[in-house]
Amino acid sequence: MKRFYHLLKWTLSRGKKNMLVIGASFTGLLLFFMGMAVIGLQDVAQYQHLVYKMMTMAIGFFVVFLIISPSFLMANYRKRQGALAYLALPASSVEKYLSRFLLVTVVWGCALIVGFLCFDLIQYLIARTVVGEHAQMGTFSYLFHSAAPAGKQAHVPFLASLALWLLLFWFQSLYALGGTFFRRFQWIVVSVILVTALVITFSWFSGGGAYSLVDWLMQQSIQPKSFLTAVCIVLAVLILFNYWLSYRLFRRTQLIQNHWINI
Repeated sequence: MKRFYHLLKWTLSRGKKNMLVIGASFTGLLLFFMGMAVIGLQDVAQYQHLVYKMMTMAIGFFVVFLIISPSFLMANYRKRQGALAYLALPASSVEKYLSRFLLVTVVWGCALIVGFLCFDLIQYLIARTVVGEHAQMGTFSYLFHSAAPAGKQAHVPFLASLALWLLLFWFQSLYALGGTFFRRFQWIVVSVILVTALVITFSWFSGGGAYSLVDWLMQQSIQPKSFLTAVCIVLAVLILFNYWLSYRLFRRTQLIQNHWINI
């Protein structure tokens, strides 16, 4: 446990620059979109609605980032010096894999949240001088408390919510597998393969086209609990398999003369 703690500290110290770049980039991206959207606003009500939309977009970016971030598991192998330093660490493959996974998901996710908070503070300070007392902070709590009118929140069954979360983790596991298989442009390659496969599969399975797919998904949402239970079990098995295979590929990279099958 102590060795894993020191490994985490080393991993964080080596990733400070990446965390700073991620947080600053997210702040700049949100400020850019906000600046483009502010042009043409007519009144305070539109500004308040814009803040709400920015919070929605920020959470969308956050979810997408958490899904694709495991594709950067082997980003420290791009340079020979970083790869040799990582190979020389006195830690097991499991510890190295977990430390990298926590870095690219949890730590980078926290950097994204910090970047969002910086954006929120900057837009608030600017709005105080432009809008005045109507300026507001667009925190996550603001979004969660105003996403739906009181008493009209949609009720989502537990199994449906679980299936949705497992689906997100399944996508994340695919990017983790791609991150240990491909050396360059991992998330782009996995995204292209995934989108192509999903479009072909669902178009064929649902009868053709996006509209048929939407109809099919709506029909599945009212299936009995046994169907959703089976879906959750299948997704859980696929998630475990993808992460296991990802770890197996990662472990092979810890050999000096490894035969890593990738591009």
